[in-house]
Amino acid sequence: MAGTVGGVLLLAVIDGVFNQLEVDSFFKQMVRGVVIVAAVAVYALRLRRTSDRRKAAVA
Repeated sequence: MAGTVGGVLLLAVIDGVFNQLEVDSFFKQMVRGVVIVAAVAVYALRLRRTSDRRKAAVA
């Protein structure tokens, strides 16, 4: 749950900063997409490492 709240806060800050700087909405959407893809990739890597450690402990 903490990760979800952190992600929402991060996207809100990005939106606020880009609105203050009057950045093009297309670029803002691109940055949001990159942030989301990066977050999913980090989550997948963590999940994979945890799974690998559990398999090694059992073997």
